[in-house]
Amino acid sequence: MRALALLFALTGFMLSAFGAKRVTVDRLEQTLAAAHSLQDAEVARQLSDLELTERLSTAKLNRLETELPGEKSRQALMIVADASAFLDPPAAEIPDQSTPDQATQRKILALSVNYVTQTLHQLPNFFATRVTSSFEDMPAVQWPGAITTAYQPIHLVNDSNVTVSFVTAAKWWREANWIR
Repeated sequence: MRALALLFALTGFMLSAFGAKRVTVDRLEQTLAAAHSLQDAEVARQLSDLELTERLSTAKLNRLETELPGEKSRQALMIVADASAFLDPPAAEIPDQSTPDQATQRKILALSVNYVTQTLHQLPNFFATRVTSSFEDMPAVQWPGAITTAYQPIHLVNDSNVTVSFVTAAKWWREANWIR
């Protein structure tokens, strides 16, 4: 019985994966431009049917978000963008540079060592906010004589904002000893 339940669950995952229309970043931009006059829910529905074939850059994501009609479509765009995070960027966004020669590589390494030994310990302590958005979806699962679950498309479940700090080890040690 467990094997059958697992089979149905996996089938639900596979069917939802095959339903998405694979598009490039340029095609996504064209789709959003054509949907400019649509309601928020309709734009969100259109976005939920898309899957990118290349990575959406943060700059383009921010620009596209400003053009969307509401919160549902912004969340749908964020889901599409996050799903593309590990893909290659569009060919136009990849710099056309060759690998540096041996001398240039040594110079880069020497500059990196200098930065770490001379500059890093002089950086100020700072605080930042780490924002984490969690999403989940639930495929429809049905099997005879058991509880059935309705399909729930991917949706925002939780937002977390946490303050993180950066303190160099040398500064931490000085400050810890100063307090004593």
